[in-house]
Amino acid sequence: VQNLRCHVIPGKVVFQGILHKQIFFVNEDNVVVHQGVDIPFSGFVDIPEAVPGQFCQLTATVEFIDFELLNPTQLRETTVILVNVQLLDTAPFQLLRMMNVNMDRPAVFNGVKQAYIARGPGSSIKG
Repeated sequence: VQNLRCHVIPGKVVFQGILHKQIFFVNEDNVVVHQGVDIPFSGFVDIPEAVPGQFCQLTATVEFIDFELLNPTQLRETTVILVNVQLLDTAPFQLLRMMNVNMDRPAVFNGVKQAYIARGPGSSIKG
């Protein structure tokens, strides 16, 4: 599940996302074929307390996948996605790592040594 987005309207949270699938199959010439597919989905959740101006946060999990072979060249697939919606009064943030900005050694972000580190208003150095 990719590109999750949400929007708060009075009494509801509207969400949308993309289900990305990797499909592998054997064609009539016995060759394995791959096809990537992006399927958009959307929905809403009734939350009587929801008001515009609140922030929303989503998590999505594929709960169930089933398929039915309709004929040698057609397949019907059913996917159930569980979408959890959380309302917040302030914007969510993720704290990656607290560090002393006066360190002499560069910071390493997720194993990337060539990160740009902002220090003060409008300046940056290559770490």
